[in-house]
Amino acid sequence: MMDRWPTVLGLVSAVGAIGVIALADKEVEIFGPVAALMAGIYVMAYVLGRPWTAWVALAVLSTVMSVLQILEMKDVLPLNPAVGMSIVVVALWLWAMARRLFTDGAAFSLQTAGGSVSGPRP
Repeated sequence: MMDRWPTVLGLVSAVGAIGVIALADKEVEIFGPVAALMAGIYVMAYVLGRPWTAWVALAVLSTVMSVLQILEMKDVLPLNPAVGMSIVVVALWLWAMARRLFTDGAAFSLQTAGGSVSGPRP
């Protein structure tokens, strides 16, 4: 059971996220930023080059998304959090380009077209 802790943590996190979304009664407003967050996790982990960094990306991007949501609720943010998270994902993709990860070839193009850059790195 101890070797499956990432799976258990993922399931507990998913149940917690679903509970927060249901309690907030703002499914539509929360779904867009979460979809961008999921893509961002793969992009960030890809750029960092280590699979375990997906956990770091989850923590960092969840914090960014939470801040964007709070700023929108306080009417401080001039744009929708989904747009803000999309901008973050584009910035992460540009980071991948700056690190010349596009030289991975077809995998980079395919993953980019699919919305995330999660292909294997050499």
